[in-house]
Amino acid sequence: MVYNISYNNKKIKNLINQSLGQAYGFIDRIKLGGIGSQRLKIKDASLDINSLINKNSNTNSCSIELRPKGILIHFKSIMDTYGFIIPFHKLIIFKGEKNAVTFFCDSEFIKIDQNSSSSYKFIQKIIRMKLNYNSGKNIYLI
Repeated sequence: MVYNISYNNKKIKNLINQSLGQAYGFIDRIKLGGIGSQRLKIKDASLDINSLINKNSNTNSCSIELRPKGILIHFKSIMDTYGFIIPFHKLIIFKGEKNAVTFFCDSEFIKIDQNSSSSYKFIQKIIRMKLNYNSGKNIYLI
């Protein structure tokens, strides 16, 4: 599910909070060791996302935000910011190429370039949080 999150739209904000949970508070962010990724280069995406990304003449990049029940992938298109909402129960992570990781949700996907150790560690944190969510545990991992 891709939504325009540039503007303060209460319907979209409520939908994101219902699907992924409220954003972590300050103390929780410290306990988790951060909830956001660095800027990641987008290699490929599904048709809907690709049509938005190709409108932009700048480098295609995104960032990932952790939420209690999923992840939110932010990317820009021209002047708008879009969010790709992926709940943990629909998240599929695929590592095919050497430095590429693909996030799938339903029929949408986004492939990112995993070129640094910090991005590798962040994706490992996403995998651990998904495992904990699916097992019913609510613990903090660092």
